[in-house]
Amino acid sequence: MSNNISGLGGANAPPLDTRTAPKQAEADAAAPVRRESDRVNLTESARSIQQSEQAQSSAPAVNAERVAAIRQDLAAGRLSISPERIADGLLALERQLAGPA
Repeated sequence: MSNNISGLGGANAPPLDTRTAPKQAEADAAAPVRRESDRVNLTESARSIQQSEQAQSSAPAVNAERVAAIRQDLAAGRLSISPERIADGLLALERQLAGPA
């Protein structure tokens, strides 16, 4: 027995593979649609930020020469550490990150 609803079903209906149909629908929905008219225009500020990020990513995270020099100065007693100065710097940075009150 078959029911024909709005001309669908019965012997004319194509077989439905229930294992792939939902996956294909998800893939179709997730795939980006590209059009000839799709464009992105970056402002000069965005270009500058992008260039800065690229320059920073290519630079080493730590200046090994500077670290070695500081270690030598500490070991030789030529460099003094001031906890007050460090604390003042941290507080100033915190104020700057917090923004205007």
